[in-house]
Amino acid sequence: MLSLLVVLMLVVASLPLLAADAPVVYIDSTGVPADMEAGAEFTVYLKIKNNTGLSAIEMTFTYPDCLELTAIEKTGAEVAFDGFLGNPAASKLVVDASANVTGDGIIATLKFKVKDGVKTGNQTIGVTVNSACDFDLNSYFEEGKPGTTESATVSTKCVHVLENNYTTTAEEHYKLCTKCGEHFETAAHTFTYDNTDATMHKFTCSTCTYTGTAAHTYTYADKDDTHHSATCSVCAGVNDIEHKYAEEGTVKQEATCVAKGWTTYTCTDCGHKHDVEDIAQKAHVFGEWTKVDDNNHKRTCTTCPAGVTPAEETAAHNWDAGVITTPATHTETGVKTYTCTTCAATKTEDVPVNPEHNWSAWTSADDGKHTRTCSVGHEVETEDHKWNEGVVTKVATCKEEGVKHHKCTVCGFEKDFAIEKLPEHTWEDWKVKDMKLHTRTCKVCGMVEEGEHNQGKRVKKNATCTEDGGYTYYCSDCGAKTGSIKIRAKGHVFTDWVLDTEATATTDNIYKRTCRVCGVTETSTVKCEHAETKTETKEATCTEDGYVRKVCTACGFVVESEEVKATGHKAGEWEVSKAATETEKGLKVKKCTACGEVLESEEIPMIEKQTTASTTEATTTSATTAEPETDKKSNTALIVILSVIGVAAIGTVAALIIKKKKA
Repeated sequence: MLSLLVVLMLVVASLPLLAADAPVVYIDSTGVPADMEAGAEFTVYLKIKNNTGLSAIEMTFTYPDCLELTAIEKTGAEVAFDGFLGNPAASKLVVDASANVTGDGIIATLKFKVKDGVKTGNQTIGVTVNSACDFDLNSYFEEGKPGTTESATVSTKCVHVLENNYTTTAEEHYKLCTKCGEHFETAAHTFTYDNTDATMHKFTCSTCTYTGTAAHTYTYADKDDTHHSATCSVCAGVNDIEHKYAEEGTVKQEATCVAKGWTTYTCTDCGHKHDVEDIAQKAHVFGEWTKVDDNNHKRTCTTCPAGVTPAEETAAHNWDAGVITTPATHTETGVKTYTCTTCAATKTEDVPVNPEHNWSAWTSADDGKHTRTCSVGHEVETEDHKWNEGVVTKVATCKEEGVKHHKCTVCGFEKDFAIEKLPEHTWEDWKVKDMKLHTRTCKVCGMVEEGEHNQGKRVKKNATCTEDGGYTYYCSDCGAKTGSIKIRAKGHVFTDWVLDTEATATTDNIYKRTCRVCGVTETSTVKCEHAETKTETKEATCTEDGYVRKVCTACGFVVESEEVKATGHKAGEWEVSKAATETEKGLKVKKCTACGEVLESEEIPMIEKQTTASTTEATTTSATTAEPETDKKSNTALIVILSVIGVAAIGTVAALIIKKKKA
């Protein structure tokens, strides 16, 4: 049946809407008690009216969270559908029939329960018909009708249980119902204030004890240059607070070179103005220095205000080193003028008579001498030119003289001097003329010079074992070959023949020798007859075999060999390796008498601790046996000394034998 409903629902949306009065599905809450508290259970009825015939309806229920839909039942249905599928968890109901169902009345019974935490008030329960059709799949809802919610109301009530303490916000306080969460006794705070702090006041609500702090909201009244009176508009607190002057003020009076300036500062809170003499006094701006007398000069300030005697500075002249303005002669005094470097004032002093002539500058008289004249007595002095080192302007060669230009360092006269022709030619390189002679030509004058070859250069080629060497001589001037000496090849210098590869059953011995000079090698194959042999022996040990064999002294071939089997270990007597004590176990071992390898080992039990009497006895025994131990150490020392003497004696004898053999 329900499968048919699903098909019907899918088709309904595409069907044309029917006109006239459509069926209405609604909630009937008649008989539900008023003011239901948490835990109460009640029933409402799902009804239909204007039903001219429907075969399928799909519905959804809506209700607040404080209600719980516990059951959707068909019991008591007046309009009965064959198919009935109610889902309380999904808040849905679907009904259908195999034919049209007509008539008005109850379709289903809905059972609800009031949840904990319900609030006082009306709660709305609604039903929405999502789709409805008759058996011919005609929809009975006009456009806009499907989805319309029909609703009914029920009333609930919370038996409030208020918290003991107020819940607070910054603006108000209230008491909270522990069941439904509603607010009660909500009211604005009524504050009392503590204004003992100059910047903040503390406020406390007289009802809920809510407390906090806030900055004062001040209005200000001027008091003096350091403080103003501040009244808080909230808490009515009054405090004397220091002015907050702006960092930058207004210049009231500029500073001068005779007084400081004034600045007016304004309080940013109350507007009070305060004058402070805080602009630094300016420095005087002095004019030019002027002469007072031969000792001092002075200057006057140009910026001192009117009505004030200008400031003055007086200082001694700063005379320079002076300049001779009238030179002294050998007949009259001169004049030296000094100038102050600060004010430009001058003073003069006499320059004593100069015993020296007042000579003019030197001038050239001729190419050999220069003269000068005294401007006072007109005496004339003559001397030779003093030439500088000069500059060569034309280089002398073996063909022509050169030229060197000189200048007099006194009067500046200039003169050229001849440079003699060079006695040496500027030769080109020697060139080979024939087997005996070579020639060279002067680059300047073209003169040709001949000479015999020399043997100044010798080139050596070392002779090897297989190639000739010798000496070749060349002329060190022109490079011509002038002769040679031949050194014959030396031939190889071989070592003795040595066996390189031993003979086998099918091959002979191969011997090799090497040239001591160039390293070349030669080989020779000779069949060895093993005429002479020597005996080689290796002693057998406890664990390894030995041998006795005859070896050819010429080629090293082993002619005969006999194996000697290993002897095996021979165990000795037990000996103590580590003595037992009262705190540690000891150890005894058996060693091979031949090689000393440890063959067996056993632990020695610890010595039992003795009583007092036993300890005394043991001490006495130990004292009795101490002397033999000393004797043992003495004997050991004696053996070591004798061993050292013996080794030294053997070394001396061996050294004498070696020395004798060398001799």
